[in-house]
Amino acid sequence: MMAKIDAYQLKVTYGDDVIATLALDNATNLLKLSYAPQWQQQGFAISPHLPLNNQHTPEVAYNYLDNSLPDPLKSTGSRYSLYQGIDA
Repeated sequence: MMAKIDAYQLKVTYGDDVIATLALDNATNLLKLSYAPQWQQQGFAISPHLPLNNQHTPEVAYNYLDNSLPDPLKSTGSRYSLYQGIDA
C-alpha cells in the first residue's frame, strides 16, 4: 500500500533532468521541495531561499511557488489555495 506522502508528489524537471521532488508535508500541509542528490552535486538552487542542501522550511517553498504562479492562480490569503482542484 502506498504511503499517504507518496500520493502527493511531483517531479520537478529542468530539461530532461529530474532536479527535485515536491511533496506534501503532513505536519504543515505545505509543499516541501527536496533536490535530487545528483542535482545537489552538479546543479544550482532554483532560488537563493531554496538552497541545494534542502535546509529550508515548507513555508519557504510555498512562498516561492505562490510567487511563481500567474496572478489569477495566486494565493487569496489561504495558504491552501495552491491545492484547489486537488482531491484529498
